[in-house]
Amino acid sequence: MPPDAVDAHRFAQVTRDVHAHLDGVGPPDVPSGLGPAELAGLVDQLTEALSWWRAEPYTDLDDRPAVQAERARLQDLRLTAVADRARIQLGLGHDSAAVAELGPAAHDHPLREDLWALLALALARAGRQGDALQALCAVREALDAELGIDPGPQLRDLEVAVLRQDVGPTRPTPGPGTGPMRPPPPAPRSGPPPIARSGPPLVGRDAEMASLLALLDDAGSGTVRSALLVGEPGIGKTRLTEEFAARAAGRGFGVHVGRCSSDEGAPPLWPWVTVLGSLA
Repeated sequence: MPPDAVDAHRFAQVTRDVHAHLDGVGPPDVPSGLGPAELAGLVDQLTEALSWWRAEPYTDLDDRPAVQAERARLQDLRLTAVADRARIQLGLGHDSAAVAELGPAAHDHPLREDLWALLALALARAGRQGDALQALCAVREALDAELGIDPGPQLRDLEVAVLRQDVGPTRPTPGPGTGPMRPPPPAPRSGPPPIARSGPPLVGRDAEMASLLALLDDAGSGTVRSALLVGEPGIGKTRLTEEFAARAAGRGFGVHVGRCSSDEGAPPLWPWVTVLGSLA
């Protein structure tokens, strides 16, 4: 049979085509080069593709590895389609529609940071700031309980934006014949991205920061140095480390992060796996 006669093949193709239009843009945004009419057309394509779903794919087959792999592939494509449709809805100002769609998907997949980021943003833009903060708290607790990690920079930055009530919508660029709309945001500054800080500017810890910065002076001359921060939980070790990493990056040092996992089944030397991966 030709590929377009099989719903699984058609669904995968539509999802990939639409995602290609949005590729390279963070989940909360839509490309500035797409007008409202074109974005609405992409929503229609995803809506039709998602309507082909009934339940778990290939329920009449057994659970051999090849079948499980194909099910996982299609489920991942489905989440991509859900997230992309919500991104476009946010770009068009349909915040409540995005909330209704993202809520079930995010709660069914508590570790998908992209879905939770979109849900929190949609809630905040819909005037539900408290619910947005609760959503961010829920994904933070899930990541810590399941993987022993903190949320990524996108979720941390979004939390600060919600607290500052700075979650204004990004509207698509108008096409021919459309009315006035907000201009696209300015292009990002060139150069490497800054190290993410999780909160406001650091206050205090002057003596500790001075000691750490002195290590950078030695390291800059070729001397290998190390430091150990010790303190009770919640006293600010992570915050101080983030500030130090940002200042080190500002001096031109390469900054690489490894985190331990609270999961007893984590691979040996897991923190070094991420460090070596970032070096590669």
